[in-house]
Amino acid sequence: MGRYYYDARWSTSDYTKRLTIKALKEYGFLDGTRNGYPATLTWSNGSNISIQVNIVGDTWTVRVYFTQSNRTTWEEKSMDYNIELISTPCNYGGKRWWLVCPLRWNKCTILYLQNNGLFGSRKTLNLCYDGQKESKKYRYLSYIMGMNKTKALVLREKIKYPYRNGKPTKKLERFFRLSEKGPTLDEVMLMKDTLFCRKPRKK
Repeated sequence: MGRYYYDARWSTSDYTKRLTIKALKEYGFLDGTRNGYPATLTWSNGSNISIQVNIVGDTWTVRVYFTQSNRTTWEEKSMDYNIELISTPCNYGGKRWWLVCPLRWNKCTILYLQNNGLFGSRKTLNLCYDGQKESKKYRYLSYIMGMNKTKALVLREKIKYPYRNGKPTKKLERFFRLSEKGPTLDEVMLMKDTLFCRKPRKK
């Protein structure tokens, strides 16, 4: 079967209001020193909610409280509930933090705010990534076209001295070649053979 099924699904990019572990780290909530300290989480569209991390013994929770407005009836509803925070040990020491979805109770690093005022995980809301909406053919085509770009970015990180005696180094010249280079002939033929040639139907 084809992947047309994904075209009907909402993607994660459709949900711009998110609560993330990354944001909690940036606010300094995960080091245990801001117990009960309120903060305002603001998104790119200007809307915001209030958050507060509470620690009671070994239990960590994120309190979210805000006013949800209905765009149709313009009625306002006050939301105030807790989202559990848990941690798991890492193989090389330290720990990794997770948000627990208040709807499905699965752990995740990102929760998405719905129009009903409740946060949910990607699995709970049955969301997909934008790349999943593309067919395998075009995803592979994008991969081939971007391979040289990726190599160029890796090489750029290794260039400590781009110029010597006023002239570009060999690494810098290779970086420019990779940045402008398209797929090779072999890669184009591979795309032609694997993506654009139909397999014979079984009789």
